Amino acid sequence: MKNEPREKKLIYPEELIKRYMNDYEPIPERDLVVNQEEFHAATMEKVLGHERTFTYFNHRGIYEDMHKPEFYKLTNMVQRWATDVGYWWRYKNGQSPNCESVPECEPGSKGPAMVISSGCSLNDALPLLKDWKGGIFCSTSQAATLTYYGAPPTHIVNLDCQANWGEMNARKWDYRKTTMISHPGTNPELVHRWKGPKMYYRLMDPYIPFYIETLPAGYGFISCEVYPFGSSVPTEMTMANRLGYAPLIMVGGDFALRERTRFDAMGWDKGKRRWVASPGGEIDAGKEDVIRVKTTSGRITEFIHLHYRKATGVLQWIDGMNVMDCSDGIMNGFWPKHDIKEVVETQGRCCEKDMVSKEAIREWIGPWLAMQDTFWLEMPEGYKLTNIPKWRDNLDGILAFLKQHNPEMDVAKVRSECFNLAKKAKENDYGESTPAS
Repeated sequence: MKNEPREKKLIYPEELIKRYMNDYEPIPERDLVVNQEEFHAATMEKVLGHERTFTYFNHRGIYEDMHKPEFYKLTNMVQRWATDVGYWWRYKNGQSPNCESVPECEPGSKGPAMVISSGCSLNDALPLLKDWKGGIFCSTSQAATLTYYGAPPTHIVNLDCQANWGEMNARKWDYRKTTMISHPGTNPELVHRWKGPKMYYRLMDPYIPFYIETLPAGYGFISCEVYPFGSSVPTEMTMANRLGYAPLIMVGGDFALRERTRFDAMGWDKGKRRWVASPGGEIDAGKEDVIRVKTTSGRITEFIHLHYRKATGVLQWIDGMNVMDCSDGIMNGFWPKHDIKEVVETQGRCCEKDMVSKEAIREWIGPWLAMQDTFWLEMPEGYKLTNIPKWRDNLDGILAFLKQHNPEMDVAKVRSECFNLAKKAKENDYGESTPAS
């Protein structure tokens, strides 16, 4: 029996902690096994959050400490001073206004707004947008093109950290007409070179330490938090809704390929001093680099666009904003359809008849998400977004796990609601937006 392996224990298992606290006598080493997981729990998991934050904010100080001959060179000091004076002068003369967190405005107080995406159907709408008087939310991908067509955006929303100033190749920006909305992870050049009004938000994902520890520590003065849905469309929708625009009118939100892979962009060539077209790629362009998918309606799209489509539905369920569709793609049938020409002519008034309550929007989207194994589960203090692959087989296990951490959870009610959503999904007609279930 001497050679029989002993049962391994964690370095500080609960029973040993109780034993130690009973008489505070040292525990014999033979009762313990040094454990890597416990080491990380006791050290690395506690310090990494601080180290990430301090490493970020120590960068400039340490760099200056190690480059003092260059940093304190007179010409460099004068250049920094002149730069600061230039910033001060532009600020005092109203050319560089103070920035703010994205405010939360009264829903619908600003009227309708267009949310611009990069689908091929945007080409059909662009010539008409010059007469639109409401809000226009876009990303850097469409900003210059909108300016070319005489419809400068009211808001440019930055999500993609790979976006750069080269995409902002308009002939001239009227900085009084457009506000840039960014987060701290945006390309610094893009933010720095924008001379008009700016608003900021922070990305927040409760499962990513960088978002829940480092960003709040460094950017606590930014009060607006947004879940990173990975696509510009739901981010633009979030900002438009938060700023009080309603309804939202989707333009170019195809999430699918048509005659080309995307819209035909326009950009100002400073060397040639003229606008230059950048047509969307041929339908077969890039098919070796991405996974192409044929949807249940026969549309050709890319695998990542299916995620963007679902993320957009998830976001709309959260905020309950009214969205009208002037696009042509795999969202057909999901939102009320409107003709872009009529929308512009009536300045969005034609959409008012299709506006519904937040509760009605959730009742419509919930079954659609259930078809994709995704549920908003009702918890004691709100709802929890949960993706449950093969949910009919795995739902009970998930609910049992959640019950352990939420004793007041009504498991029977939540389970019943999941099956009700699946039943409603078969009854509802979602058109081309119907996912494969």
